[in-house]
Amino acid sequence: MQHIEEHGFTKDDVETVLFDPKSKTTISNSSGEMLTFGYAHGQHICVVWEHIMDDPITMRPITAFEAPESMGRRYR
Repeated sequence: MQHIEEHGFTKDDVETVLFDPKSKTTISNSSGEMLTFGYAHGQHICVVWEHIMDDPITMRPITAFEAPESMGRRYR
């Protein structure tokens, strides 16, 4: 959570993005980590996370940062 908080976001912000069905998830070409683009409090955010297991679905958020909308559109 430290990296997320350093960028001014909270656990709730991350969960809002990760669990919104309108958010877009892809894999980073550079790091291989999972990326989810979405909105929290009107800000376009990228959440970087690691997939831990499927049942139950378990994720470990690594960081979150404000991202230009164009960044998210590259993966649509």
